[in-house]
Order: sequence, then structure tokens, then C-alpha cells
Amino acid sequence: MWVEIKGCTLVRDEVALFPDAPTTRGKRHLDELTLAKKNGDNAAVLFLVFRPDAKYFSPNRLMDPEFYGAYQKAREAGVDFYPLLFTFREGNIYFNNILPSHEI
Repeated sequence: MWVEIKGCTLVRDEVALFPDAPTTRGKRHLDELTLAKKNGDNAAVLFLVFRPDAKYFSPNRLMDPEFYGAYQKAREAGVDFYPLLFTFREGNIYFNNILPSHEI
């Protein structure tokens, strides 16, 4: 199983957006996961969201269209995506839930 972990810090109108800046490295990682999936391996991306105002998740198409295209290809190939919402309280990290996708 191949797993990529990304930190997601940008939220607009309750939607956590990744990336918050263009990312050729992030696109390359998605391309590699897509290839792994096509070769018969399992692959997933975990987006770690630490923003309590986030209710949904979306790839940030406007910020980085190339990343968005790689995201769509990876999803079509069967790569799994998990936008995970966490909170940080009193020195501890708590898992809240998986955010539903709401592409914008």
C-alpha cells in the first residue's frame, strides 16, 4: 500500500482546499500513486485538516489546475482520498471525522 500524507491549511467558506499554492511535487506524488494503482498496488492520500471551520474538502482547482487534473486522474484510477479533520486541544490531537468532498 502506497500512502501520501498532505497537510491542508486553507479553508474558504467551510471548504478545506488543497493545495494553498501551486505544487509540482504534489502533482508528481499523485502521478506516482496513479501508476502504483495501475500496477495493482493500493494507494491513498490522507489530507490532514486542523481547521475547525472546515466542513467539506475540495482539491483547489483554481490555485493549481495541474494538481487538480492529477487528482481527477488518480481518483479515476482508484486512488483513495481521505480528508481527515482533527482538533488540537491541551497538547493532544483528536480525530473528528472524514470530511465529505465538495468540489468547487
